[in-house]
Amino acid sequence: MAQQIVRLNSAAFRSGAVVVAMVLFALGVHAQDLVVDCSGQNQNAYPSINAALPNMPFVPYQVVMQVTGTCHESVYLGHIHNLMITAPFGQRASIQGDGVSYATINVDSSTGIYLYGLILTGGGPEGLAANSGSEVRIDACSFNDNPGDGIGVSDNSSITIYSATLTGNNRGISISSNAIVDHASWAGGSVMVTANGNAGLWMSGGRYSTGGNTILKNNGFAATGGYDGYGAEVHGAGQVQFGNYAGPNLITGNRRGGVYFDENGEISFWGGPNTVTNNGPVGIQGRYGSQLTLFGNVEISGHTSVGLDVASRSQAYLDSTFGSNLIHNNGTGTTPVRAGIRVDSNSQLTLVGPNQIMQNGGPGVLGDINSSMDISGATISGNQGEAVRLLHESVLDLGAGTVISGNGGGSVTCDNTSLLVTAVHLQTNCASGQASERDPSDVMQSVPVVPDFTGKKEEYKRFRSLIPRPKK
Repeated sequence: MAQQIVRLNSAAFRSGAVVVAMVLFALGVHAQDLVVDCSGQNQNAYPSINAALPNMPFVPYQVVMQVTGTCHESVYLGHIHNLMITAPFGQRASIQGDGVSYATINVDSSTGIYLYGLILTGGGPEGLAANSGSEVRIDACSFNDNPGDGIGVSDNSSITIYSATLTGNNRGISISSNAIVDHASWAGGSVMVTANGNAGLWMSGGRYSTGGNTILKNNGFAATGGYDGYGAEVHGAGQVQFGNYAGPNLITGNRRGGVYFDENGEISFWGGPNTVTNNGPVGIQGRYGSQLTLFGNVEISGHTSVGLDVASRSQAYLDSTFGSNLIHNNGTGTTPVRAGIRVDSNSQLTLVGPNQIMQNGGPGVLGDINSSMDISGATISGNQGEAVRLLHESVLDLGAGTVISGNGGGSVTCDNTSLLVTAVHLQTNCASGQASERDPSDVMQSVPVVPDFTGKKEEYKRFRSLIPRPKK
């Protein structure tokens, strides 16, 4: 058989070689696609982020932009996808806005944006703004001293925070227009929202959730009016979850109060210990058709007026099935209305299980203006006033297992318009009482289930592996 000779077309060979070279080049530079040195020391690097952006390669993977030094610029990321802006691993890079015109980083209609190791300061509206359906991930970043908010997210955008610090801004985080902010506590980082002039967390609609290790501290000392100046302030049917599967949440030292929510807002605390303490006049305050749920292990203490205050057709549900809620040492000031819990203006309180309402100034529970309270299994003791005081057509349904002792004003007192309902005969100061067949378990709700984060953890590890490591 004759030997077959195969001849290679030189053009085809050159074309194939070019493809291979391009692939190898892409793999080689992927760890550091764009290099920005705002200090000017590296003459081979781009001098600013804005200078590098037009040279962003069109590739199917995450483009990595390494930034060092302090950049004096406002950055617009419009219709950009899969971009990581990062300091070298374990280091920090600063971006200083002009304090007037634009956010320090404005993310508009962009997805797959990952920020690592950045200090964003001096933004006009915000340090970071995300809008128009954008998606941003924040890892080990700081948002400091912005005349606007540290982070502002709106227009159906979403932000995932692995770890961040927000200090000295107008507000720490502001959420509106169906936006979502999630603290991915399973990644092991914390979110510190401290010393912002107005609210630490402010919402008008949208959702915020944390799995723990979130601190809202010492915010609101520049607030001049309205409802601003709380640790968390929720309007417009906003929804907040303070969960604890990774560590405790702490809300403390905020000027106006710990948490304020209204206009059909929903706040839930669940999981391990969560603490609301020493926040001026009130710990948690709900208004105008809002809902609060405490699924155990929540401590509210050290407020000068009221620990927990719900009014204007709002509801509070405290379930101690998975741990006692402790409301104590509130009402420490001299205001006319002081109590551990106040329920006012057609509102409802339900206490199920061994909740503890103890050592508060005024009554342990104050019900006023056509409100209702269902209490079973709780301990109400050591309060300066009565265990429960009922005024202006309010009703108390007192169930089995409730322990009332050592209160300065006695057990339960009613004016001549209010009503005490008991399952068994109790010695009280109320004028009327009757049997009740209501079972407190009728109002039991399901505790949020912690989802499986295995897939998200693997994705997080993949992103972290892209962060440039400094050469030794």
